[in-house]
Amino acid sequence: MTHFLALSVALCVFSVSLFGFLLVESNKVQKTKITYSSSQIVAAVNKYRLENKLPALLLDEKLEKASQDKAKNMIEHNYFSHISPKDGVRWSVFIQQSDYPYIEAGENLANGYSSVDEVVTAWLNSPSHKENILTPEYKDTGVAVQTGFLDGKPTIFVVQLFGEKEDVGFVRKV
Repeated sequence: MTHFLALSVALCVFSVSLFGFLLVESNKVQKTKITYSSSQIVAAVNKYRLENKLPALLLDEKLEKASQDKAKNMIEHNYFSHISPKDGVRWSVFIQQSDYPYIEAGENLANGYSSVDEVVTAWLNSPSHKENILTPEYKDTGVAVQTGFLDGKPTIFVVQLFGEKEDVGFVRKV
């Protein structure tokens, strides 16, 4: 009977501990609830481009897929960088894998921002990110906004890829 009582107490303690852990993890995810979309990021970036007399970027399915894949890779491998520390894979590899035929391309990253304004303001305050936004050659974009964990802490990852396609109909005379 004492073994049964000890086992019952142990199961109760385990159940309460598991419930507490799940509650904490649930709260972590709720703290990183995404309140903005990729289309809102594109709209905010395009607004800034138009204010600077540049054409709006067009949403491209292949760049969209590449940005999603890059965000997933950062989440899966627990990093936040233009180059994966795990295998040295650069951001441009995700564009190549999506079959986007680019002449020129760029990447902006952000994490931990709770609004579109915060993300875009951070990019505009960074010379290299601002340059990507204002590069006149870029015509296309793709954006991913995903939640995940970075170093055990919940965060929102934002990946924006920019590109200029090759003109496949153009034939050069030699």
